[in-house]
Amino acid sequence: MALLEELMQAALAATDERKREALEVLRGIRSKPVPATSGPQLLGMTAASRYLGISRGTLWRMIRAGRLQRVAVTPGFYRLRRADLDGIARQTEATPPTFPPCGGTAEPTHNMEQLP
Repeated sequence: MALLEELMQAALAATDERKREALEVLRGIRSKPVPATSGPQLLGMTAASRYLGISRGTLWRMIRAGRLQRVAVTPGFYRLRRADLDGIARQTEATPPTFPPCGGTAEPTHNMEQLP
C-alpha cells in the first residue's frame, strides 16, 4: 500500500505534462520516458533528418504535407523546431507501421505473356 500512496502523492504534485507522459508509459503507448531536451532548439535540415532517422527528401515532403513547419532564419535558410521533431518521433513511436496483407491480392504490375 505504501507504493500506491507514493504514486498518488507524486501524481498530485506533478505538472499536467508529466502526468500525460506517465499515463502514456502506464498505458504502454510509450515504453520509455522522453529524455529532457538538451542542445539546440532549432535544427537545420540535415541535423533534423538525422535526428528523425529519415532522408532530407522525406523531411521536405513532411514539410510540404504540413506535418512540420519550417522557421525562416534568414532568406533561404530554414530550421525546424526540436519540439516539433519530438512530436513527430512520439507519433511514430506510438503508431506501429502497418503493412498490406500478403496473399496475392495485389494486381500484377506487368503481363507475363508480353515478356520475351
